[in-house]
Amino acid sequence: MEELAEEDSGLADRFSEWLQDSKHYDPAWSEADALRARYKCYNRLGNKEAALATLRNLFHAVKDDSPEEAEEIRNLVGEYEGHDKVSDLIVPDSGRDDSVENIANIKCNYSPLSA
Repeated sequence: MEELAEEDSGLADRFSEWLQDSKHYDPAWSEADALRARYKCYNRLGNKEAALATLRNLFHAVKDDSPEEAEEIRNLVGEYEGHDKVSDLIVPDSGRDDSVENIANIKCNYSPLSA
């Protein structure tokens, strides 16, 4: 279903709405899984506002368990909103190397939003 929604805008719209209620995906998917799928749908539809809001929700869903993914999401949000607008997205310190060189090497698993 997720793959079909990525290919068809009509399905993407319905699938993103369907995923707003956890009874449709829990326990097969986590909240983060559903948010990732919703982001892809909104991105497919070119709905930048909903995609960014979903990314922000995804950040909060993963930040404690996956700080590397949270950092990727924070950087992606910063690319579209401006890096000065992500000060509220704080990744917990996990003892990782936050040097510029290390952050520059993080591979982003998210596709850019449609213009």
